[in-house]
Order: sequence, then C-alpha cells, then structure tokens
Amino acid sequence: MRWNLALLLAILVVPPISRSALKDRPGAPGPGGGKVRREPPSLGSCLEALGDTRASARRDAACSLGLRGDWEAVGPLLARLRDPAGGVREAAAEALGRVSGLDFGYDADDGEAAREAAVGSWERWWRQARGLGRRDALRLALGEGRARTRASACEALARHGDASVVPALLERLGDAAGGVRARALAALVAIAGEAPRYNPDGAPGERALDLERLRAWWAAREAGVAGPGERGR
Repeated sequence: MRWNLALLLAILVVPPISRSALKDRPGAPGPGGGKVRREPPSLGSCLEALGDTRASARRDAACSLGLRGDWEAVGPLLARLRDPAGGVREAAAEALGRVSGLDFGYDADDGEAAREAAVGSWERWWRQARGLGRRDALRLALGEGRARTRASACEALARHGDASVVPALLERLGDAAGGVRARALAALVAIAGEAPRYNPDGAPGERALDLERLRAWWAAREAGVAGPGERGR
C-alpha cells in the first residue's frame, strides 16, 4: 500500500477539541437574544457522575470528559468500558480516544469476549502508564502488540509535538506494519519540521539503510551539526 504523506500530515495536525474551545461554545439564547456561554462541567462533577445510577448521566459524564480532555479521566473512563449499558460503553470508548489519542481496538457493540480482550489491552497499558505524564504514556504505547495501537500512538505523539520522542519514533520506522511506519514518518515530519528521505513501502534492506542514516541525521541535529544531504527534497 502506498501512503500519502501529505494526507497523513493533514490528519495529524487536526487539533483535538480544547478546553478553551468548549468554554467559548455558544449555548442557548440569553434574555437579550444573545448567546450564553456555558462552562463545561468540572472534572470532579464529571467523575462523580460516572458512578450515577442512571445510564444517561454516566453517558453524559463520559462525553463531557472526552471533550474536556483531562488525562486524570483515563482510569475512570476505562472502568466504564465494562458498563452494562451499551451507550455508556460507547461514550467511554470515544472519550478515551479523545483524551489519550490511542486505539486499542475496543468496539462497544462487539461481543463480550472481544470487548474484554480490548479492555485487557487498555488496562495492561494503563497499569504501566498511570504514574507517567501524557508524553511518556504515549511513548510507552509505541511498544504495544497491536499495530493499530502503535499507529495511534505515533499520531498522538505528533500532536503532542515534543522533540524528545523523535528517537522512539525513529525506531517505529523499522516496524513490521507499513501503516505504523507511515504514521511514524508523518509524526517525525510534524515534529521535526522537515521531511527526511524515507520510503515506508521500500524494500527491507533499503529501509534499514535509511533508518541508520536517519539516526545519524537526528544525532547530528541534536548536537547542532548540519547534516548535509540528509534533508528530503
């Protein structure tokens, strides 16, 4: 499969919904005919509502947490993936995707066995990531067994924009899955601001040589040394 780097970059740079955007979202008309700006529910009230006896309240709380984007909501949202109400499970899964940027293959409409397998993957990652910041937790997900999870971690790290993750993304250029390699390349371009010469669909030997060159390119860049001929043109 040929990967369109420009399209991948366009996907990566779409920013998630921010808290400030929520704050400025117009609400119902006010007394004078203008729009009333509504504050999003607080983190505490959303987390409390996740335990409400009403499925509709739990679903709304999960949706609000997804829009808020608080990293602290990941653990509580994970617990809702086992909610008896399908609507709550679906809202929690979507919220987790918004907050973390990760995809562990969970589908609220799958059978129980498939859902449990995906929840198990989420939980195994979270047991290691719980004490980490967002960047390091996402970097940890680059080593997950599912290609779709590794690909989503590349995309999330591109949006994070921290150059310290470049070495980890470089290693993903050697991934067995072409989709992961393509997304790692797009993330590198988004973070580094230049397009290194690398073909994610190239022959294994060609890719290995390019990867060694790219490691040297990044080391030289970090050292402040120009790498002649290392930029893609």
